[in-house]
Amino acid sequence: MVGVMVALGLSGPDNASASCGYAVEAIAQDRGKVDLRPRFVVGQENRFTVEMKSRTGTQLLDRSRVRLQEYNQRILVKRRVVSLDEGGGATMEVVYQGVLVTLIAGNKAVTFDTEGTNGTEAEELLGVTARNAINKPFTVKVDALGQVLSVSGNTNEGDKPAAVNLIGSDIIGQSMAPIFGLGSEPEGCTASETWTITRSAPAGKTGKFQLTTTNTLSAVAEPQATIDIRGTVALEPSDMARRGKAEMTASQIVGQQVWNARDGVADRSVYRQEMTIEADVEIKDPLTGKSEVKRRQAETMLYIEIERIDQGVGGVPPLLPVADHLRPREAEVPAEPGSPAAQPEPGAAPSPTAVPAPALKPQP
Repeated sequence: MVGVMVALGLSGPDNASASCGYAVEAIAQDRGKVDLRPRFVVGQENRFTVEMKSRTGTQLLDRSRVRLQEYNQRILVKRRVVSLDEGGGATMEVVYQGVLVTLIAGNKAVTFDTEGTNGTEAEELLGVTARNAINKPFTVKVDALGQVLSVSGNTNEGDKPAAVNLIGSDIIGQSMAPIFGLGSEPEGCTASETWTITRSAPAGKTGKFQLTTTNTLSAVAEPQATIDIRGTVALEPSDMARRGKAEMTASQIVGQQVWNARDGVADRSVYRQEMTIEADVEIKDPLTGKSEVKRRQAETMLYIEIERIDQGVGGVPPLLPVADHLRPREAEVPAEPGSPAAQPEPGAAPSPTAVPAPALKPQP
């Protein structure tokens, strides 16, 4: 996939830092501190649906055509606490009970569902790695705040790109981080305050990315606390990116978490990250062999929605629908062939096909 995606979830690595600041007053029990720490009990099981969408669109700025690719996943995940350590952390067993993967390139889409009937093309492109990911226990160790320390048992077929997109340590330990905990607690912050978290991603070909989010405890209705998230992404270009005059022209992070303080687990986590990066690239004409430098734009979007589907200790209060401003823009469905809307402008990119994914079936 062309472009760059910062695959950081909501739980930070060791280089995450948090600081507190005053915000609007929120109502909490006894006007005290809301407990945002996870609660781990040996034998405890929780189940979640995890939906991840990544989209990259690249375009030469002197042309109208946009090359679009999407990779969407819907996963049914179960976690079980196996043991506790002296510091309050835990060792967990994590199992994917079902996987649905959709790959979209231009106006072509391929979907594979481990619980459904799939065609030959889907079997060949996505079947092996999707089946390899399910019913395979992974071991995840976390600290007392739910920050992932290590992931093991997920190396089978891990050298294949599609497998990495499903069972890679970055996916389990970062994109799925909210199923283990918030990963950081704003020390000293109460329900009437906000906190800022800064995280850095490992340096890559494009450079080093730094994410800064402001988190606000916006509402408390026992046992749930709602945390609103807003932020931006900054880029420190690599030497190669500097030679290409790379710059980030736009970025946005929005999200929301609903934390169950009674059960010490997230009832829902929504995270959307968008970036636009421009850089000079060398384009070679296949007919003449001549090269010229053009300005290219890459727009990337990462959306992660996690929802808890077990009933916990005393039942989970119903959740409101995810707000529209948090959801990603859906790809347009192409018009019927022959209709006026179906006739593209010269050089325009074909619209991607939006494929409605069937719901995964709950399993015990």
